[in-house]
Parts: sequence; structure tokens; C-alpha cells
Amino acid sequence: MKSEKFDRILDLAASLAAKADDIDQVLIIYRGKQVKGEDDTQGSMDNDLTLSESLWLVEGFKFWLQAGAAGLLPRIER
Repeated sequence: MKSEKFDRILDLAASLAAKADDIDQVLIIYRGKQVKGEDDTQGSMDNDLTLSESLWLVEGFKFWLQAGAAGLLPRIER
């Protein structure tokens, strides 16, 4: 699984737009900024995925995270 990090959400959106022709499914999970006295707003955005397609992406991401936490992924020096 490839991973990209961006400091700004606009940079993330621009990178996604530039690669749109090469990407089939997109699932974005987000947490909104906490407003004083209110709970965090959480949600997702996708390109009309079914529940099973979303679950497949989430489970693949969870596997990748667990593999990284277990030290099974090559380290990338930054």
C-alpha cells in the first residue's frame, strides 16, 4: 500500500485530483476541528462506494497499519 502525507488538506486534494484518472475508489475518513463545548465531528467521503467496497478498503488499511506497527514494512528514512 502506498502512503502519502500532506501538511495541508488543499495539497492533499490537489494531489488526488491530479491522479484521478488512475484511481478507482476513494474513501476519506476525517475528524473535524473541535468546537468549544461540542463533540468532534467525524465522517467520511467517498466516490459512491458500496458498504462492502468501503469495508474492503478499511480492512486493507488496518492490515497495513498493523503490519507497520509489527515492523513488517520497510522503513522509509525521512
